[in-house]
Amino acid sequence: MNKEVSEERTSEIAREFFLGEFSFDELEYVPSNLSKGDKKELADLIIDYGDKTIAFQIKGRRGDPVPGGDRKWVERKINDAKNQLVNTLEQYSKYEIPQFMNGKGDRCTLKTGGTYIGIIILYNEAIEDYKRIVSCNRIDGQFQCFTYNDFKVCCEKLVIPRDIIEYLEFRKKIIQPDKICSVDEELMTEEFLCGKYGTSNFGPHELDTFRWFLKTYQSRLVEGECNQYRDILQIFLELDRAGIDAFSQRVTNIIDLARKKKFSDSNYIVPRDKNSSSFLFLASNGFDKEYIERLMFLFMYKTKSNKCLSVVAYFENEDDVDFRLDWMYIEKDWEYDELLEEICNSPEVKKKWNPALILTHKVNK
Repeated sequence: MNKEVSEERTSEIAREFFLGEFSFDELEYVPSNLSKGDKKELADLIIDYGDKTIAFQIKGRRGDPVPGGDRKWVERKINDAKNQLVNTLEQYSKYEIPQFMNGKGDRCTLKTGGTYIGIIILYNEAIEDYKRIVSCNRIDGQFQCFTYNDFKVCCEKLVIPRDIIEYLEFRKKIIQPDKICSVDEELMTEEFLCGKYGTSNFGPHELDTFRWFLKTYQSRLVEGECNQYRDILQIFLELDRAGIDAFSQRVTNIIDLARKKKFSDSNYIVPRDKNSSSFLFLASNGFDKEYIERLMFLFMYKTKSNKCLSVVAYFENEDDVDFRLDWMYIEKDWEYDELLEEICNSPEVKKKWNPALILTHKVNK
């Protein structure tokens, strides 16, 4: 299906900042309970992120815009988009939604029943002031509205999926719904960052190392564990800048320790939110899967974690150049275990992994 320029460029933003694994823009299907010719289509773009479905309706200007902000076109397209976003939400409950191809070329099942976020993108450079938050009576809710340029600025400034999602809530709280608004989107993102982290002064390359992890770590998964790929990637996307800062520091630590041939299990993160994953960072001289698994279960028991991602650094060759970072993920509800309790109370283990690192969301600058 040929895409409009507006749709393709918005999809590019989604693949860049939310990653192709969670972005879907080929969403035509025929429900199993309807005839073959009764084709349906979900939104122009869907991001399947955590427990959230982010649906986009993208409106591009085909003819010449009207001077003065093209306001009639804007109003008409916002109303059309609102109805289409509601129709997408209704399809989730009315029909059995099939698997779709994501931005990486894998067929995946979209989640149902989570939080639904509707975003309208207006691709029209003539737009001046416009409504940023629009009400929808059909669902007694609200949708976000951006020009393409404003949405691009927002993503480039915030970078991290978690911050982009939180910014949408921030935006909704400070902008009056259904009123034409002239606020500067970039200044508003800076206000959000200052409120959350204490600063908006982030360098353009601060997250390069972490983004490298996201784009290369699949090849570092332990053989036989590739089915965990999306689960682990989802954990990374849940981190904010404070979490990324802590994560990156600890990865650097274990690489340095592994280079010096020192074993270490003292780098870790245990977030306050028990629904989030803990991290255990190990420096080693190789990858002993059974040992690491036992250590992870002990760590999870002591820290009362239900999820844990372990990152293991070691060097494959004596020349200390080619390091590996391998990953193992375990998800298991915490429950009392007499043997593990006894081990945790032993002198050697009692001093480990205590106190837990509590992330404050503030970033050292």
